[in-house]
Amino acid sequence: MFERAAGTTIATTTSATSLTTTDLATRFEAIKAQLLRDAGETAYRSWIAPVTLLGLSAGTLELAAPTRLIRDWVRTHY
Repeated sequence: MFERAAGTTIATTTSATSLTTTDLATRFEAIKAQLLRDAGETAYRSWIAPVTLLGLSAGTLELAAPTRLIRDWVRTHY
């Protein structure tokens, strides 16, 4: 599954932990904050900020990007 109405799936990651939606969103925002520090503001705004968290389903973290270009760039570089 690569296409979503809200965007394009970037990556899936299997996790053994059980997280609430709030915990998951908090952790995702912490990861994005670290990427802002690591990548710099310009790269972050262009490539990472548009990425959204779709959810966690059966241990798979699903992220989405608004375009295939952003999806592919993030897959390749992060």
